[in-house]
Amino acid sequence: AEALTVESGPATVTLHDTVAVIEPGTGAIALGGAASIVLDLRAPTTDEAVHQTLAALIQGDVEFAQRTVRRFQGFPSQDSDWTHYEVRNRPQVQSITGTADAGRPIVVLTGRTLTPATATLVGGLRMHGTVALAGHDIFASVAESHWTGIADEGLVWRSSILRSDSSPWPDVIPADLGTTDLAEVLAAMDALSTPGPVTGEMTRAEFANYDRSAGVPDDTLTRGAMRAALLVAYGTFDLFYTYFDLVGRDIDDALLAGLDEIDSHTRGDRSAMAHTMGRFMHALHDGHGFYFDDGREDWPDGWMALQIQEIDGRPVVRDSRVAGLEPGDTIVEVNGTAIEDWYAEAMGRYSAASDGYRFVLATDELTEVWRGTEWVVQAPDGVERGFAPVASTWEDIDAVPWGGTDRPNGWLADLGAPSVYYVNMAGDVTPDESNVVRELAAAESTTGVVLDMRDYPYLDIYGFAGTFNPTGYAAPTFGHPTWVGPDHFSIEEEVWTFSSARHVVDEPVVLLVSHKSVSAAECFAQMVMDLDNVTVVGQQSASTNGTITNAWLPGRWQVTFTGMQLTNPDGTDFHGIGVVPDVEVLPTADDFAAGIDPELLEALRVLGY
Repeated sequence: AEALTVESGPATVTLHDTVAVIEPGTGAIALGGAASIVLDLRAPTTDEAVHQTLAALIQGDVEFAQRTVRRFQGFPSQDSDWTHYEVRNRPQVQSITGTADAGRPIVVLTGRTLTPATATLVGGLRMHGTVALAGHDIFASVAESHWTGIADEGLVWRSSILRSDSSPWPDVIPADLGTTDLAEVLAAMDALSTPGPVTGEMTRAEFANYDRSAGVPDDTLTRGAMRAALLVAYGTFDLFYTYFDLVGRDIDDALLAGLDEIDSHTRGDRSAMAHTMGRFMHALHDGHGFYFDDGREDWPDGWMALQIQEIDGRPVVRDSRVAGLEPGDTIVEVNGTAIEDWYAEAMGRYSAASDGYRFVLATDELTEVWRGTEWVVQAPDGVERGFAPVASTWEDIDAVPWGGTDRPNGWLADLGAPSVYYVNMAGDVTPDESNVVRELAAAESTTGVVLDMRDYPYLDIYGFAGTFNPTGYAAPTFGHPTWVGPDHFSIEEEVWTFSSARHVVDEPVVLLVSHKSVSAAECFAQMVMDLDNVTVVGQQSASTNGTITNAWLPGRWQVTFTGMQLTNPDGTDFHGIGVVPDVEVLPTADDFAAGIDPELLEALRVLGY
């Protein structure tokens, strides 16, 4: 529909004997000796002017309807798993506070069109019996809708249902007098002064409950479906992604660029769409911003059992179960492309809140095995050689830690620190913290503790943090983006507080973090990193925390993103900042070749060893 911009001037009052004919507007309304009123809405005016004028004409408070809207506390994940976010129908009382000194019969003379807000107000007052209606009927479907402007046009869409006295409004609230001729209305004022009850049928659909698991979309991938996928993702992020104030609105230009790219895609080209989707998601700057093609059929031949770490912008092997690749080797070329150029392109297709974590995500792609791929690898001594990637067994893949090390928990006597206790918080090593807590509590002499959070934890991070907090403490603040209907947005905060554990470690503690410390790993760090006895060592974390959520898109694509605004317990920003080490460690290829864990050695140096 085309948009019409209107402005309201001062309200005007024209007396016809004892009837005041009023055109709504601003300012005071002088009724003189008028005994009844005609509010003339035949000309377009603003919702504010109508509301202000009616408030001046009505005596007392009037609750004229109940509007039911949806309340989204975050965007509920559209898969079948648990979701942190919820949506419920929320009733809202519709009312107006009148300031008139006396009650007078009021007839509202409507034109052919009304805005949803004015249709709600006038229709509700007619349902209540406060006013009579002349001119055109009022349609409940208009009053229950919302206008969204789009350039110089717009879209009207249903966003609610209206009830009076617990019953839905009829589809049509009929005019008591079906004429827009003012003279005819004035002649009928006596008959219109006591409006009767409104009756009519309701054939429009009831307001449905939101179903977050509405089903998996069809995998047909036309160019129309590609465009729709981008637009649905963009709209979802626009409403529920909370970090645009921190990361900027690069996604606006990315949407336009993606739509332009799709013009040259062919039907069913899922690979081309994946690259378009990746470049679009890159602009979200969110470490939880993933995209998945659930309809794809081309999969890698396998993956390699490697742990790779970025050193000076290049991928260096830290751990390997791949024959022909050794710790300390640097990949310098992929299929004739310099590794720096390969990463520049690949990282442009991944979303992350830090460059370090974006490198991690691109590296996951690097370790995919595709037939015909050729690498050039450089040994620590500078000698280069060719290498043809080969898929590893799942057993070997599982044997290589994603981040950090697979060193077990225990005292670091082998490193000359027999009174320093090491905790590997990686989920594969320590799925439960109970044994660690018992050992720490039973220790007779401890000079320090190293908490290795360079991988992802499975243990109870909230409870385990109590082992290091001497007093009560709080988790990061969960800020839910909350929409009540289409107009009212707020961030509703959820705060979890905890008591300290029975045994609290008060010795010096070093917390190890890396670019792979993400989400739950960072959540733990946020609860302990500011303690006086804690020193953070390693590299900047992924800078992304908060419960993830996902949305299905046309063509059977999925996107995920951080569904909340998460801040540090003291309220300061975390996204894009992350856990910043007190002592940064920059490993070398020679470290890895020699089997040295430089971050762990630095932790011991901080503890005095």
